[in-house]
Amino acid sequence: MKKLILGAAMILGLAISVPRTVANPVPPRCPNIHRAVGALETALHDLEVAGHDFCGHKVEAMESTRRALEHLRAAEACDRCR
Repeated sequence: MKKLILGAAMILGLAISVPRTVANPVPPRCPNIHRAVGALETALHDLEVAGHDFCGHKVEAMESTRRALEHLRAAEACDRCR
């Protein structure tokens, strides 16, 4: 029984002494770009599931949205490198 209590105390001591590394995501430096990525992802999804072609504009709008997302993600990645 003493070994069990001693073992538990050692584990508790280690748990207390080890610094916690909580994953706190770094907020984006350009929050508007970050929000634009989310908005474009939502818009792209809406286009993909839409039952009509928006007077022939659906395909081109989806292609343009994907290109815009690529550029915005590249801009975010570049901003993280600075």
